[in-house]
Amino acid sequence: KFDLRVFATLDPASGEPFAFRTAAVRVAQRPFDAGCQEGDVQMTHYSGMMPTTRWPQWPEAMPAVHAAVAAVMKAFRPCIGPGPGPWSVLWGVDVALGAGLRPYVLEVNTAPELTYGEKFPHWQGVVDGMLDDFLQHFVVPFLLAYPPPLD
Repeated sequence: KFDLRVFATLDPASGEPFAFRTAAVRVAQRPFDAGCQEGDVQMTHYSGMMPTTRWPQWPEAMPAVHAAVAAVMKAFRPCIGPGPGPWSVLWGVDVALGAGLRPYVLEVNTAPELTYGEKFPHWQGVVDGMLDDFLQHFVVPFLLAYPPPLD
């Protein structure tokens, strides 16, 4: 049993969804058994976060996964913006894949974990790069468009 963690945002200027290219593959510690409710069979986030760059099927699965994530972000878009002014979101969207790599959105984490440290160092490096991109391409340009308030 496995799922994917995809980080996504909305462009604060256009409102268009954006999913970051590299996601995480999360695999349960033990093989799936529908009759077993133990965490190491049912839970995927305890075993590790492997970047999708190391998963050979990601190039084939990515377009449909990103389309599913974009559809969810578009559905939430009317509820996200708190009002005029600078705002941004960074969500972790968990996606399972069925037959033919068909994506199924499991949940949307509005406050996803971003610090994995030495527990999953390969994944932490990916998250750090994604956060740099998020700040550089979505947060800083939007904030620069608004002058600071006058005292």
